[in-house]
Parts: sequence; C-alpha cells; structure tokens
Amino acid sequence: MNKLIVFIVLYLFLFKTHTYALIESDVFPKLVYQSALEEGNIEIIKKYLDLNHSANAIDDKGLTPLAYAIKNNNADIIELLIEYKADINGKLLDKLSPLIYAVMLNKKNLIEILVEKGANINYQDSIGRTATMVAVEKDHVECLKNLLKLKPDLGLSDYSGKDVYEYASFSRNLTIKSLFAKKNF
Repeated sequence: MNKLIVFIVLYLFLFKTHTYALIESDVFPKLVYQSALEEGNIEIIKKYLDLNHSANAIDDKGLTPLAYAIKNNNADIIELLIEYKADINGKLLDKLSPLIYAVMLNKKNLIEILVEKGANINYQDSIGRTATMVAVEKDHVECLKNLLKLKPDLGLSDYSGKDVYEYASFSRNLTIKSLFAKKNF
C-alpha cells in the first residue's frame, strides 16, 4: 500500500500533463502596473487603466502615474493618462504640480502639452513658486521661453514676496536676465 502511494505521488510530480504557472500579473497587479509606469510601457499601462487601476494613485515615493510619464518624457502616456482622468493639476511630492515637476526636470517639450491639457500655468507650490519662477531659479532657459510664450501671470509673488522679476535679478544666467530686462514676451 505504501509503495502504491509513493508511486502515485511520484507519478503526479514527475509526469503531470498540465503545468500551471502563475505570472506576476495574476498575483501582483499593482506591482506590474507600477513597473509599467516606471518603464513607460504604454500597452501595459492602458491594459491596467482599462481594468480600473487609478490614473491618480500616489505611490510610496509621492509620485503619480502622470509624474512617471513626465519623468520618462513620454507625451503619449501623458495623453493616455489624461484620457483616463488623470488630474493635470494634482499634487505630487512636496505639493508640486505636474507642470512645475516638468520644469524642474527640464522637460521643455512637455510644457505646452500640459498647459494645452489644462495644467494651471500660474499654480503655486508649497512656497508660492510658479513654474516660471522655478524655470528661472533652475536656469532652464528653454523651459522659461516656452512658459513665457503661454503668457503666465508675471505679477504673482511667492510666499516670501518675491516675484519672477526678482528671481531673474538674482540669476547668474545672462539670457534669463536679458529676457526680463527687455520684457521680450
């Protein structure tokens, strides 16, 4: 009897005709979605958005799916996420807007797309800076030029009372100084 049981068990383990494998998407869907966001895999992102994964979820790093698309400089994923109701003015990290985050990362080609899709060009972060102030502060000249074409409110002040002209006056970048000296916008 014991030999029969051993034989059956060995047969089942050694000669089974069907193999069942679990893939990570079956067990860890949030992990697969997160990996797709980090890697910029638009097909997998779309699949998980279709399965009702949030376009506004905030991960343990304080980033939203939109933040990953900005970080990866991927306009197609930005448009996909907005189509699935991503908050274009949602807050991430230290109360930054996606537009300010794009400026901080010097993603000059995404500025117009974000504003066209509804990003508030005059949004102020946790210390009152606008995207224009951040562009000046970070010496991101091309971002600044793109922002100025979109007509931001240059009269806004941060919470310490400095406006964008003061930011420009402290800049060591001569191009930035000349942009504000001539008021070329």
